[in-house]
Amino acid sequence: MMRKTSEPKSRVDRAVSPVIAVALLIGLAVALAGLVGVAATGLIDDFGQGPSGDVSFDQDSEEDEVDITITSLDSGVDSVEIRGAGSGDFENVETGAVETVDDLDDGDRITIVAVDLNEGTEESMGEHVFEEFSDS
Repeated sequence: MMRKTSEPKSRVDRAVSPVIAVALLIGLAVALAGLVGVAATGLIDDFGQGPSGDVSFDQDSEEDEVDITITSLDSGVDSVEIRGAGSGDFENVETGAVETVDDLDDGDRITIVAVDLNEGTEESMGEHVFEEFSDS
């Protein structure tokens, strides 16, 4: 009986399998890192800050009114709402716009809210509590 002797495999032949495995593992790691990066970016965008701006309040206790002035505003703001006492909207949504809320009583609260209709988000721009001052 004749025995077949197998020739030993060359070094190059034996190394092909491990090289392919390493290449596949690296490709898989890169793909997973890309997916995680995209998911994380999407989550950050979803929980980002809404529209913003600042307002100033000028109270006239004798007339029972407050003048509200928009002092700064993000470009993404579609409307500015007055909530609480004297609810309504600013007619002009731009820096420098002034609205007056009148017929206020002591303790009335006014909240100004910036609204971004495209994103469906809103953010408080400021709050004021009306206080009547007495001369006594």
